[in-house]
Amino acid sequence: MIKKAEGENTGESLKHLENVPQNIIYMGDRAYGTPTGLARAREHDRYFIVRFTWNNLPLFETRECREYVRPEKKLRGMKCGEILEFTAWAKGKNTDPFPLRIVVVRKDKKSAEKALLQSTYESKRKGFTPQNITLFMAQFITLATNLSTTDCAKELIAEAYRWRWQIEREFRRFKSTTYIRKLVNQKDSTVEVYILASLVAWLLS
Repeated sequence: MIKKAEGENTGESLKHLENVPQNIIYMGDRAYGTPTGLARAREHDRYFIVRFTWNNLPLFETRECREYVRPEKKLRGMKCGEILEFTAWAKGKNTDPFPLRIVVVRKDKKSAEKALLQSTYESKRKGFTPQNITLFMAQFITLATNLSTTDCAKELIAEAYRWRWQIEREFRRFKSTTYIRKLVNQKDSTVEVYILASLVAWLLS
């Protein structure tokens, strides 16, 4: 996880890469899937695999960024468990267009139905009607990466993210068990000690 703990523009983002290792693959959930963050990672020669939503990461068919990728057209017909990949282009407000390798996994029926119900519930909870594209995309896991097909097959990218999700679930369990909900101090050293102490207590329990 790459998260700036204090200062302006805090939050989970690939924009904060100044003091992190280079020769690894960064993985992140939907909070990391933004044009600005991905462009910054490319500028710093960092590899990434991140999940994204169509609303936060608009994709285009060509470098000119005139025609949007239409997921309903591109993904319709995929079978449960099928993995599809294609190249698309992204562009932030202050970034030049850049290519992305998109890997899409069609969820199984049970997982898709659960995601659809969750998406509908969250939309209504926030007071608005869910868009058709949101409901359609609930059936899929969409990943963006800058790893080439030579570096990593689409099946390995999907598997890597699946394992990241297992770690995320365990981390949520850790937070629930140790009652970590809100940090009482934003200083990096204090946060590190607090989390390490909580982790030790969790492992000993």
